Amino acid sequence: MSGRGGVDLVLELTGRAERRHRLLPARAVVCFVLALCLFSSSDSAGLPGYRVVLRTLTEKLRHLPGGIVQRLPTSSALTRARQRLGDKPFQALFERRCGTRATPTTPGA
Repeated sequence: MSGRGGVDLVLELTGRAERRHRLLPARAVVCFVLALCLFSSSDSAGLPGYRVVLRTLTEKLRHLPGGIVQRLPTSSALTRARQRLGDKPFQALFERRCGTRATPTTPGA
């Protein structure tokens, strides 16, 4: 789902690609929202907060030399990033990726 056939292309096609450098690039926000969906079904006492999900996603990056991820954005910054992105990229991504993946030779298909 990476590269020109995935998230980057969908962001470009829906007009959501960045026009300026941000702490939360659109591509990262797409990954963050998808992670929120994955974490929402976890068997925890409650839904994890935005920063917990982002911290989990960036845990290993924060320890790399060069400080790729130096600080986490606030929950309100994450909310604004999601609002800027909107739902169009997710609709387009789903439409590009949905469909039958099995072939007649796939076991159980």
